[in-house]
Amino acid sequence: MMYYIVEFFSGSVEVVPDSWLLEDGNWSYWPHSRADKLLKDIAKKRVPERSWKKCRVKKVMRKCGKTSLHMPV
Repeated sequence: MMYYIVEFFSGSVEVVPDSWLLEDGNWSYWPHSRADKLLKDIAKKRVPERSWKKCRVKKVMRKCGKTSLHMPV
């Protein structure tokens, strides 16, 4: 289970599961979730849905395994 720390062009820096990044790494899916649900979506690597927006990634800052992030499940 891999995660990426990415910077979006909006200026935010977020943890993103590898399944949310598009193949080129320049775009990421992002759910329309409340903050508390968003953490669970990220931790459980929820499968992206068609309704999710695609956000432009400015920079992939780091690749991490689940254990190095200490994400709640």
